Amino acid sequence: MGHFQVISDALSNLSFYGGGSNLQKGIDYALKRVMQGSLVIVISDFIDDSNYSNSLKLAGKKFDLIGMSIQDPSDLELPKGMGQVLVQDPVSKEKILIDPNKIKGLYDSEAKRTISGVEKAFRQSGGGFLVA
Repeated sequence: MGHFQVISDALSNLSFYGGGSNLQKGIDYALKRVMQGSLVIVISDFIDDSNYSNSLKLAGKKFDLIGMSIQDPSDLELPKGMGQVLVQDPVSKEKILIDPNKIKGLYDSEAKRTISGVEKAFRQSGGGFLVA
């Protein structure tokens, strides 16, 4: 089986991560299955509540590690001048009506703080980090 097929199968297999978001589970899987010295690239939006920092530190010692953040622009900064918007949690399906103009400052600063924290965790683990 070629490398592309292995990667494609892993990315599309919901049993690896339960269909939700759990980076710790994915990193722990790599720690168990991937050979030491391998290049491991973690591609995610890093919108995750799991505490994966300890697993990331272990991965940084075992692998050449790179984190790559792939995000929708609105994940990092809310657009200006919008009226109320109905948003839905993709996991719980809960819906809420928000006014982006009222929460923009807090949202934008929290998004930047979060991505800075992820970058810091990768760098402290000895890995690299890219924002795409």
